[in-house]
Amino acid sequence: MKKLVDLILIGAPGSGKGSQSLKIKEKFGYRHLSTGDMLRAEVAKGSELGKHVAEIINSGRLVSDELVLSLLKLNCNSEDSFLFDGFPRNLLQAKMLQDEIFKKLNRDSLALYFKVNNEDLISRIVNRRTCKNCGTIFNLITKPSSNGDYCDNCDSTDKLSHRADDNEEVVRGRLNIFDSESKPLLDYYANLGKLKIVDASMSEEKLFGEISRLIN
Repeated sequence: MKKLVDLILIGAPGSGKGSQSLKIKEKFGYRHLSTGDMLRAEVAKGSELGKHVAEIINSGRLVSDELVLSLLKLNCNSEDSFLFDGFPRNLLQAKMLQDEIFKKLNRDSLALYFKVNNEDLISRIVNRRTCKNCGTIFNLITKPSSNGDYCDNCDSTDKLSHRADDNEEVVRGRLNIFDSESKPLLDYYANLGKLKIVDASMSEEKLFGEISRLIN
């Protein structure tokens, strides 16, 4: 039986992972695995695991890597091809994912690194605006809405939102953290022969074309 190839998207905030995830799911049928969504879904189900997650979150603690891995195991044991979002974030998580899921479930994987220089990322994030209704992401400079402060993709009457932490000082801090955590992560996948680097500074259409070529 042919191994499934799961995709791991690695990229700094603002690198375009969210937009490309939607395109990848639509064209190739990947199942999107968001660790945040899985945690919320388990809490909503009221399962024993969900109750444990809720207790941790309500106490202000961070959910452990082991608990996230348990959730991933529950969701990955199928014939779907998966698109990983938000995990792994560091080397330890990558090794856990490789050893406990990909190897044990006989699955293959490919890590795509969205490479963009930090100054471009800062400009993208500071100028980012989002529709709270349909989730469409705009940029005041590179991808403005034709409807001004309102979404041109749906009939929402709410103005496009701008996150309070999408300011230069906070963004630089987030990028510094990403840079320090991502280097060993990228080295790990490169040593496994599972890393592909894409120039995420190109247009959405060109970037998706490159990703499609790598997937195929």
